[in-house]
Amino acid sequence: MLKKLRKLLISFLLLWIVANHGKLAADDLIDSATFTDSQTSSSNSVFNSLSFLQDRVSAQVTTRYLQDSNVFLRNNETEASILNGSVLLGVKGGGLPDEPGLSYKLLYGGNYFYSMTDDFEYESPADHSFLSGFELRGAFTTLRLDANIEEQGGYSRSEPFAEGISSTFGEARNLGYQRKSLGLGVSRELNSSELGLRLSLDQYEYNVGNLIARSYEREKFATDLSWFYDPVFLAKTRIGIGLTTGKEEINQSVLGSQTFITPSVRFRWSYSPKTAFAGWFGLDERFRDSDDFSETTPVYGLKGLWTAPTDTQFTIDITKQVYPSVYEIDDNVATKKFSVGARQAFDGGIEIGLRYFYEFSDYQPTQNAGALRFRTEDLQSLRLSLGKSLNLGSFDDAQVSIFYNQLVNESTKDYYDFERNQYGIQLKLSL
Repeated sequence: MLKKLRKLLISFLLLWIVANHGKLAADDLIDSATFTDSQTSSSNSVFNSLSFLQDRVSAQVTTRYLQDSNVFLRNNETEASILNGSVLLGVKGGGLPDEPGLSYKLLYGGNYFYSMTDDFEYESPADHSFLSGFELRGAFTTLRLDANIEEQGGYSRSEPFAEGISSTFGEARNLGYQRKSLGLGVSRELNSSELGLRLSLDQYEYNVGNLIARSYEREKFATDLSWFYDPVFLAKTRIGIGLTTGKEEINQSVLGSQTFITPSVRFRWSYSPKTAFAGWFGLDERFRDSDDFSETTPVYGLKGLWTAPTDTQFTIDITKQVYPSVYEIDDNVATKKFSVGARQAFDGGIEIGLRYFYEFSDYQPTQNAGALRFRTEDLQSLRLSLGKSLNLGSFDDAQVSIFYNQLVNESTKDYYDFERNQYGIQLKLSL
């Protein structure tokens, strides 16, 4: 079923970047793509930076030098000195977001790595992402097409530099992969309400090298139908219901694909341009046609951004989700994620950043014979940064910063334990 759909859909992905965080609204925090697209992707990487792609043409170059205490994670503890360069090139055009017409956004992101340590070399020294989004707006109806192809190397090398609201560490922290995705959505404004429909296809091809003993492909096709209503008794609030359904298939699994059905209640609250929250609660029902497997898991999420009177920016992201395991074929993993961050700017171009992230993962076999593969993991991350803006002539923005990032993972199976410390210096230039 999924292979037939893949042939009908072009293999590209979504990235709909928020153009200006000063005008962030709850609609930008969650939409139908939140429920249909793969939750284990790296879509919350630096490419989702709320400050990027504000102009018609945008470019950003970042250079980092860092010391890494544990490149491979787990108990290998390979130390390395690394040079990392990142390039973001973006173009947007078309009509204004609140007027009928066609608009588009195109973005390339490149991440390049060089090891300065003799006994460590990257198998794949570069990551590449090609992202696009198109929107056709009528008087009351909006049609969106989002497409992306993304290729990432392993060694958990990109996530610690993410500047988005969420972390997507997930299971892909060790794995190299290629992700292709296509999303098609349509929304219709009704009297005091909005009706939305989205179709999404995700395909992963994992390239694990020598990290684990086996690799596989994963495909997900999902449909989300939602309805939001503007209640007269709650100002600046939209309350809605939604239904997400589809299939996830691991090609190497002999058990076949899983069908999932997730009804949910949702809300969006846009108090002001500097305060917005959105969330949902639902039940994820999964079953297979090949056997009697069936499970129901509560899932939820809360995302928000608030700027205090002191101009301190706070972000929060809480999520619980379920998906097939990358490491343990025929297992499902339920993750609970909590991320909170703060950023404060001072006179003289000084900026201090802080982010704490916690993830609890519960691996549950989907068949009785796999009980030995059960495990839980607790992952914590703390990131501190200190930056200074620079005046470098023709550059729109320039900043030099130092950072420290710590990750600690504790598992009921010692093989998965690790501790990682990173510190370094970064120079970011925007044109």
